[in-house]
Amino acid sequence: MASPDELRTRETGDEHLPGYAELYAELAPGNPDPDTLSYALQQRAAEVGLPAVAGRGVPRVLRPLVDVLHKRQLVDDLGTYDATVTWLELHVPRGGSGALKWRTAGTGQAAFSLELLGSGLGSGRKTSWVVESDIPRRTTCLRFVQEITASVKLYSVAERLEPAVDVVGTRGRRLEAWPGCPFCAVKPADVDEFAYERGDAIDLTAYDAEYSETHQRDTSFTRNLDVGLKVPVPALPQAGALSLSLRQETTMSYEVAYQFVNGRRYQPYWPADEPAGLPYWSAG
Repeated sequence: MASPDELRTRETGDEHLPGYAELYAELAPGNPDPDTLSYALQQRAAEVGLPAVAGRGVPRVLRPLVDVLHKRQLVDDLGTYDATVTWLELHVPRGGSGALKWRTAGTGQAAFSLELLGSGLGSGRKTSWVVESDIPRRTTCLRFVQEITASVKLYSVAERLEPAVDVVGTRGRRLEAWPGCPFCAVKPADVDEFAYERGDAIDLTAYDAEYSETHQRDTSFTRNLDVGLKVPVPALPQAGALSLSLRQETTMSYEVAYQFVNGRRYQPYWPADEPAGLPYWSAG
């Protein structure tokens, strides 16, 4: 039987993604000249879709990277660790509730894809799935998380110690209750107007009953960001050194039902630099 926090999904793909260090190890034996190797590495990285470094298109753009990879030495294998990455959030109006239903009839769908690359030039994985679980009415915010397994190694580079992360496996997806969500604990007036976009306010300060709204949306977006990786690795050279480069592709067709309590003023808002998905809810 599935655990209560397990999210029912159907996996549609899971594959290895080589990082720059792995491609270097593959290409270096056949390209002893550093400039030739730099060009070959750039071409191969483009073929597999690795994030480009600044100045892409300049023939010697990856030469510094080649020099670093040539000199770095493995110091310690720090083992493998379980971690999670958040890929969706359902935010609930304070005092009210929210429910999420995927619309799968016709062309509607809820399809997600994550490309995860480890920091320190590490490798990663690409995983894709379709969601098959609706979210019944709930009174606290909710995070949808991808479980992963990461391998952490420590290298010496120019007399510095630097960690590297390889994402070696994906282990499924689950739900994580988020009663302390900071985004839905702010008042509308305190939302930073430069960092966020706001939707139309719902003013119930003079209303005498519960109020409900249902929204149906079809949305498709891609986002790229770096996320910190929280794993209990001892003796790292610096705090916050572990991270992942994340590329997410999302296609959602859904219905979300909100209930609001009277006596409050609610306003939805979203990060200004990211596609609008499910909104945060400020309340006063």
